[in-house]
Amino acid sequence: MSNLNNSLILGTARLHHIWNNERFEAVIKESIDLGIKKFDVAPLYGGRTTQRRLSRVIELENVKINTKAGINTIDLFF
Repeated sequence: MSNLNNSLILGTARLHHIWNNERFEAVIKESIDLGIKKFDVAPLYGGRTTQRRLSRVIELENVKINTKAGINTIDLFF
């Protein structure tokens, strides 16, 4: 199972729908406890909120981040 977990990446595109910060943190920490050490993020996810929230949770963890960049991001808050 360890080798499988090394190849898994948790996609965070929909995590911005978890409004409660404690629940968001619990999801990330549970993923880490299960052996998932890679996370996929992008500025577009949650209008940059997912990246900020994820960075607070994983601050002291030994994980990898797979991110994307672009020239423009859309404003999800009208």
